[in-house]
Amino acid sequence: MFAIMMAALVGGPLTTALLWENGAVVALAAAPFGGSVSGLLVAWLVATLQARPEAAGRCAEPMPERLRNSW
Repeated sequence: MFAIMMAALVGGPLTTALLWENGAVVALAAAPFGGSVSGLLVAWLVATLQARPEAAGRCAEPMPERLRNSW
């Protein structure tokens, strides 16, 4: 989640900087779209990396039985 948030926060100003030559209004209007697209790209990347077969071994260990009953 942190990676998606950081991508959106960086993508908005980066889009503004890249589109500044087209005018301030266009650049500032495109900033939310650039942030959203960069967030979507990072979310897709994270989901793709977690779906790989190598990632299956990195799952969390199940909670021991004695801790489950203590609640």
